[in-house]
Amino acid sequence: MAQNRIKELRNEAKPKITLKKLSEMLNEKGLTFTDSQLSKFEKGKSFPRNSEIWEALSEIFCVSVPYLKGDSDYKLEKEASDAYIKKNNNDYHIGDDPENFETENYIIKKFGEKTLNKIKENMPVHTEKLDDGWSYTFDTYGNFLHSLNYLNEEFSNLLIELASLDEKRRKLLISFIKDIL
Repeated sequence: MAQNRIKELRNEAKPKITLKKLSEMLNEKGLTFTDSQLSKFEKGKSFPRNSEIWEALSEIFCVSVPYLKGDSDYKLEKEASDAYIKKNNNDYHIGDDPENFETENYIIKKFGEKTLNKIKENMPVHTEKLDDGWSYTFDTYGNFLHSLNYLNEEFSNLLIELASLDEKRRKLLISFIKDIL
């Protein structure tokens, strides 16, 4: 995971926000965290267990969750989305499927462009020769995007997170899931 920007945003705030003040601000939103816990979050030594903390912090700092987590270089979802559309609208490639374009845009807004790039790296397009001499191109990435359109948001988000993990972490998580089932 990329280094989050909690400390950077606390120090940029006018006036600067101390860990104690940040803890109080989160408490006002119904979330209780100690200065020590927040310090561990911003140093990457521990991570919040649910999305509520990231959402509350993004509201406090007026930035998107992906930017706060370090998964986007754009402070606002709209900036990330606009940059993606501008960059890719004229050069759309994923089977020219507008649903896949929209799904990529959703991933950018919700998870950041760095997460989308990790997924692309993890799911390359490859060609295999079949026994009968024909070649078949497997577009794992395009198929993945297409399948997300048929799942509920919670399950889609879980699969997006899983797909963005490197192979070692993905295998470890899948092994863990198999063990608990």
